[in-house]
Order: sequence, then C-alpha cells, then structure tokens
Amino acid sequence: MIWTQNVTLFFIAFLVGADELLLGPILTPVGNDLSVRPESVTFFVTAYSLANTAYAFFFGVLSDRYGRMRILIPASILFAAASMGTGLAATFEMVLLFRVLTGAASAGMLPVAFAIASDAGGTNAVRIIAFVYRGPWVL
Repeated sequence: MIWTQNVTLFFIAFLVGADELLLGPILTPVGNDLSVRPESVTFFVTAYSLANTAYAFFFGVLSDRYGRMRILIPASILFAAASMGTGLAATFEMVLLFRVLTGAASAGMLPVAFAIASDAGGTNAVRIIAFVYRGPWVL
C-alpha cells in the first residue's frame, strides 16, 4: 500500500511540475493560434501562478482540518478537467479561465501530496518526500 501511495504522490508531483514547465516552449504557437499578442501570452503563466499562490495556503489548512484525501482527490479531478479545458479552449479568455482553475487545483495537489508524505514522520518522512519529489530512483 505504501509503495502505491508513494508512486501516486510522485505522479501527482510530476503532473503539476510538467504543467508548470512544459507550457513555456509552446506559448508562442498557442498565442499565434488564439491570435494573442506576444506580450499578452505570458498571462497564461501568470493566471496559473497567481491562482496557485492564492489557494495553496487555503487548501493546506483545509487538508489539515478535513483530511488530505478530501482535498487531493477533488483537486486532482479539477486539475484534469481544467487541463483538458485549456487544450480545447478556443479563445484567450477561456484559456485564462482554465489556467486559473488549473493553478487553483494544483494548489490542492502538490502541497497536499507533500503533506501526506510528511505525515509518515521521522526519517521515513524524509525518504518519502524525496521519493515524491524525485521518483523511485532516490531510494
């Protein structure tokens, strides 16, 4: 069970990281497809980042109060739906909306995944956090 949980947490961390890092190289083509001025296309990153920053503390408190999985599962579902919406959006405004939703959802994923890992306590928590952050090759 612990192995499955750790792999799932790593996968969550990977998805959030990939979403944050892989958008950069495709900003220009996406902006061109949506007829967005080059100086405005960076709002795709800003919308995500601001929502992530605004909601991370909020979801952390909620996960402490109501349970980690009660936050992580809905956040993961929202992340998937908003990511698909981002890919299917036909207007600049819709992409911004979906990026805000993706950023908010990621705030309920990565911090909560690390909180779950740290709940193991002691040196085991350090190993699990490293696993979540870097994957199975750190063990």
